[in-house]
Amino acid sequence: MKIETPFGIFFTGGHVPARRVAVILRALEWTASLAERSGMWSRVSTQGGVALERIIYGKQVHLYPLIAAKQDCGDFSNEYSRSHLPISVNARNICVTLKNKKSQVPHCDMVACCVLLLSPSSVPQNQLPSTLRNALFTQSGYFRGGRWYQQESQAVLDFRREVDTDEEATAFIMAHPEAWEELRDELSWRDYPETTLHFVNEMLSGAMDEDDIDNVLWALRHLRGWDEEAFQHRLEPWLDHPNPLVARYALENLHLSSPQHAQRLLWRRCYRDDLMAWNIHQRLQEWPELHEELVRDTVDMVEYAQNDEFRLKALAWVSHFVDMDATIRALIAEEHDFDRLRELLWKVNTNGPWLEDLAMTYIKAPLQSLRLAFVEATAKNRSFDPYPFWRALMDDPKTSGQVRQRILQSLDRVTHEQGLAFLEEGMDVNLRFVQKAALHAMKGFEHTEIEHLLNRGLTSHFTGVKRLAREVAGHFGMDVGPSIEHDRATA
Repeated sequence: MKIETPFGIFFTGGHVPARRVAVILRALEWTASLAERSGMWSRVSTQGGVALERIIYGKQVHLYPLIAAKQDCGDFSNEYSRSHLPISVNARNICVTLKNKKSQVPHCDMVACCVLLLSPSSVPQNQLPSTLRNALFTQSGYFRGGRWYQQESQAVLDFRREVDTDEEATAFIMAHPEAWEELRDELSWRDYPETTLHFVNEMLSGAMDEDDIDNVLWALRHLRGWDEEAFQHRLEPWLDHPNPLVARYALENLHLSSPQHAQRLLWRRCYRDDLMAWNIHQRLQEWPELHEELVRDTVDMVEYAQNDEFRLKALAWVSHFVDMDATIRALIAEEHDFDRLRELLWKVNTNGPWLEDLAMTYIKAPLQSLRLAFVEATAKNRSFDPYPFWRALMDDPKTSGQVRQRILQSLDRVTHEQGLAFLEEGMDVNLRFVQKAALHAMKGFEHTEIEHLLNRGLTSHFTGVKRLAREVAGHFGMDVGPSIEHDRATA
């Protein structure tokens, strides 16, 4: 199912319950509202959909609400694991996770809470997770009374005390070149417009230095805040900056007015055969008018690509429009990195029964996430019966709850009798989310076939399972008496 959200198109598989989808969409709307009301966040197009961006102490922070939505649907193919917040600082993923890894807090709610936490003009450093605080505030400082205090340099303190005008600001910075990286954050269009413009032009007129990332990003962000038209006019050359952070910033903020404009600026750059090429490819995907030609050229790009990351991502995309099974089989045969193989299986579209034999060879894969990826791939490929593979996984005591859950969410791929057997086994697993997946799947069966399983759900020691069992019972018109909340109130 394809759903329009404030952060781009959200694709959900048929296995995701409608109630969960509704919760995710409400959280995305909430996040968008919080970001808009704060006035501190901007929206940028990224490979994870529309991201929220804010600059904090000169650091570029990105939050990815759409990736969080995918996580809440069980899709962890975007480099962020379960219970991890999809956030990056200066294009580097930051490990921000819940203390209780078994917590049921939705990832979309984590993003919304982070928007609240990072929205004040002065971010409360002592309230941030340690990994995020370390990524944002690398300058020296100290804790006192449970609060973090920033240790300002002497140059910054002198600047604030001695400087009032543009002329004084320019003279002070020129006299203290060693403190430029600290002093540049004191400049703004409101306080020192002429000085800010002077140093923006100076930073952007120099030769492209791969190591000069911070100055270029600082200048581009300030230029955008001053004049959007001038910013767009000067953005194209930075698409070819040797540092991917700068090139990606230019690409994500580039305004493309038409498919012809997109083709003129980006098409040739798609052949640069690196990971940046995939980011460019994604911008071209935004234009339906270019789709047919892009599919045709991507087949050639995949064949001649030397960059493994670009090849994998481009292959997964084009496989949804062209039969690429031969290339996929060859690539999987060569791939010995389980993480990359997992990513390919999550995203690729296959058509032939060869996948069944391949899946059986990985039946004892040490990574549960790889097993899960094979279940996902075999659920999508309808050219063979996945039951033997899934049966072997369900029989293996080492198979994780996530793998069992995904099988229970795909019972339309097995026979009626096989599905009933899987439901029995799902209710035997002492994991809340597995039992809930089994209960959701019961709606596709006759009441008399699953009544005994439903009764087990109604007497479960998991409150969430009991609540869902009551809901499923209502679907079948069963009268199960007072609600759980009523029982608690009268206890």
